[in-house]
Amino acid sequence: MRFYFIMLMLFLCSSCDINNQKLLFINKTNNPIYFCLLTDTVLSTDLQLNKVFSSDSIKPNFTKGGKGAWEYKINNDSSDSTLHIYIFKSDSITDDIIKNKQFKRFDYNVKELEDLNWTIVLFNENE
Repeated sequence: MRFYFIMLMLFLCSSCDINNQKLLFINKTNNPIYFCLLTDTVLSTDLQLNKVFSSDSIKPNFTKGGKGAWEYKINNDSSDSTLHIYIFKSDSITDDIIKNKQFKRFDYNVKELEDLNWTIVLFNENE
């Protein structure tokens, strides 16, 4: 009986920390894209970037929890209830990139993300 109780507790504890992978990035460009997700607008050179290969997609890990975790994080961790998505062409952030604003920033609140079905499609600039 004790074995089943321990197994049940392990199952319950492990299921409480699932990755909520609701957001989907689709890269329809000819190059890899590097990005970071922030709940503020402060960029620094020590941020870790994620990569989406050309003609590929990814569901980034940004928050942990069950249903509603993304919404909670955006609405409570961001001062303006906005998820800020920064897109870069290189795999690291330098002071020059920040100073010269060599990135694109997309801002979405929860309603806008829901309207997009939590899917962000990135295209080539010349399309």
